[in-house]
Amino acid sequence: MRIYGPNCPGLNNMNARLGMTFSPAWRIDNARPGPIGVATQGGGLGRSFIQSMDRGVGIGLWCSGGNEADLEVSDYIHYMADAPDIKVIVTTLEGVRNGPRFMAAALHAARRGKPIVALKVASRKSAPRPPRRTPPPSPAWPRSTVRCSVSSASSRWTTSTN
Repeated sequence: MRIYGPNCPGLNNMNARLGMTFSPAWRIDNARPGPIGVATQGGGLGRSFIQSMDRGVGIGLWCSGGNEADLEVSDYIHYMADAPDIKVIVTTLEGVRNGPRFMAAALHAARRGKPIVALKVASRKSAPRPPRRTPPPSPAWPRSTVRCSVSSASSRWTTSTN
């Protein structure tokens, strides 16, 4: 038995009108089925691709693997390469856990004549950081400190200056 997820929005096959998702938007996701398969690790960017259907883009299949306990993006790409109703595969990747498995899926798609459009997004830990700058020299006059707080009871901002 294979495991899908956890921590994902689900599996959606718009071409077959099959949605295994908790999303309340499923009813409008079926608006424009089409030849694009979307394989994502995160649901946020995948959802953005799905919303492109409002602009005339036809998406037939969306698989978002979440934390990928077992199945991963490579498995979805491999499946989409064999799906007769999918012509192009779009993927967003935070990282590739198994390089050979991913390469095998990409080569399988290439052999089937299905291009892959990939967007690699950086995680916070791996994102490059700007070089650290030295702080500007302190001004000759005294600094003032501004503190802001929000009161949850009144929902008003208060500001105090020293």
